[in-house]
Amino acid sequence: MICLLYRMHLITCVPDPTHHHLLLQSTDGSHLSVQVLLDRRNQEWINNMGEIRCYLYPVHSSKSFLITPSLASSMYLMVMYFITGAYQEVYKMVESCVSEDLTSEEAQIFNQLEFLGNDNHPDAHACRLKLSAVTVGLGDSSAMKCPWSVFEEMR
Repeated sequence: MICLLYRMHLITCVPDPTHHHLLLQSTDGSHLSVQVLLDRRNQEWINNMGEIRCYLYPVHSSKSFLITPSLASSMYLMVMYFITGAYQEVYKMVESCVSEDLTSEEAQIFNQLEFLGNDNHPDAHACRLKLSAVTVGLGDSSAMKCPWSVFEEMR
């Protein structure tokens, strides 16, 4: 992920930071050792992005949080927080990352969560359970089906 801070805006470049080459390994069973390899040539990912090539996150005037201008940018930021182990930020963002209908851009970002199921940190379990709780009411036809078992998360 490439990030720049320019005139109080955080700019994050989007091309496929997680889709093909996300290596997550648990060394001690609690935290992930994360290495993200960018695959900027994934044509399917690029096609789903449309004209978007980066997300622009304005920094709030209080300088204490980022403003997410779209559902896709919110979901992308949540996934990046999850990957980096910023579980408190993930937990705060979950409600703003839910929708009954997803665009192809949003769906492919949401689908990256399947790669985070082997994170055994207790806060990671809490974040996945909260996401499960807020998406369960969307119904069986929803594109937002969590790729983990709630039963297993509660063990």
